[in-house]
Amino acid sequence: MKLITAFLMVFILAFSSAAFFMGGFSIDGAKEVGRALSESTLDYPNNVWPGSGWKDLLVVMLDNEGKKAFVWNRDQEGGVGEVSYSALPPNLRTDGNWSRSKWKERIALSVALEKSNYDIDDILILLCHEGFHIVGQALWKSKSGATFRGDIYPENWRPRYLRRMIMDALYRAFVKKERGAVGESVYWHNLYSVQFPEEKNRNFEVDRLEGSAEYVGLFGVVFGRLGSGASKLKLYDDLRKLFARRWKTKYNNFHHKGSLKEGESYAIGPLAGFILDLKGIKGWKLRVAGGETPMDVLAKSVPPLKAAEDLGIKEKVIKYYELKNIELKNIIDAYEEKTDSLEYVLIAAPLDWAAGGSWGRKGFLSFGKKKMIVGLDGKFYSPDSPSNIQVKGVNAELIFAPYPAGKNIFGYVVFPVKKDKSINNSILTDNIKGYALQLERDRNTRIYYLK
Repeated sequence: MKLITAFLMVFILAFSSAAFFMGGFSIDGAKEVGRALSESTLDYPNNVWPGSGWKDLLVVMLDNEGKKAFVWNRDQEGGVGEVSYSALPPNLRTDGNWSRSKWKERIALSVALEKSNYDIDDILILLCHEGFHIVGQALWKSKSGATFRGDIYPENWRPRYLRRMIMDALYRAFVKKERGAVGESVYWHNLYSVQFPEEKNRNFEVDRLEGSAEYVGLFGVVFGRLGSGASKLKLYDDLRKLFARRWKTKYNNFHHKGSLKEGESYAIGPLAGFILDLKGIKGWKLRVAGGETPMDVLAKSVPPLKAAEDLGIKEKVIKYYELKNIELKNIIDAYEEKTDSLEYVLIAAPLDWAAGGSWGRKGFLSFGKKKMIVGLDGKFYSPDSPSNIQVKGVNAELIFAPYPAGKNIFGYVVFPVKKDKSINNSILTDNIKGYALQLERDRNTRIYYLK
């Protein structure tokens, strides 16, 4: 459930990714990151996105190998200082790329720098993107209800193709400055909206939330690097270069480790936003906060221009999803075989426990009336107890219903765990690494509900 941001300053130009991590992370490196964050979020917050409460956010930078931790914004003025690594909450001592948790009565976002495979731009985009989810979108209200992400089984290639055409036209309009390409993007968007209205509604909140957060991440990096004195021309030229690099490695990469479908919202949102900026469409950010997607705002601002089919893109999309459907069918068959076996019990946990966890990014799928998480690789954190449940290499079913073992909890996941004798002691040792847990068993099923 895929849920990742920040900012560079001029020093980054002479500060390579390799040098940044070589020999562990230091207080000097942490201060440089902090200065970049402050430039975009605290010093000139309205240049990125107005009304975001960045003063309330803590950022923890971890060196797990050296057992060091550095905190940005503890003083709410952008200061950086070293703190005791052992004093951090376990949920913040992430061994993945990032995590989030409540600390010191504030929300903290942590990133494990020395283990990340990202370059500096990616690290800072990650911090700003996720930070905006926390402090910028906290009061946004959902318009379309439940949000669905990832892969659907079986996946229809046609809507995926139309979304790729929207992306391609936006990319040509912004990065390559092609005349007429904005109108073409609106044409493909309108066609998608008419032909697949249910899917558009299903993707709406992902487009709105992730698209705007990616805009903030990308814009923040470049603004932080160049500073407030940069010209608009220089700012957007650097944005074009940054986006072009990520287009090849992420958004339009058919071999990216994440779902190809996931790249749609992360590309369409910021591209539409940059074009809205350049066209001088005032108030578009307030409209997005109020319940529109950046692409919807753009489509209402620019007339459509009919475009021709791209047979090359169509062929690539069809081939990709033919193979993807075969892959998902194999996963579904394996899940059903496990859950029907007497050797396995089913464990359930509230979706809220996943807050701050790192997910395997293989997405959701549905078949029939079921919703499932494919290839779940995550950490569940309970807000009310020290439970830390790590699930590796299993599949899980996603249930949109009230949680049977808790009050005022909606939505939970069910995943299969191989039986062993320790199940009676509430300690699960097969697929789960963790702590003693409180379990409530449903007598009519094999499901154990975590409490």
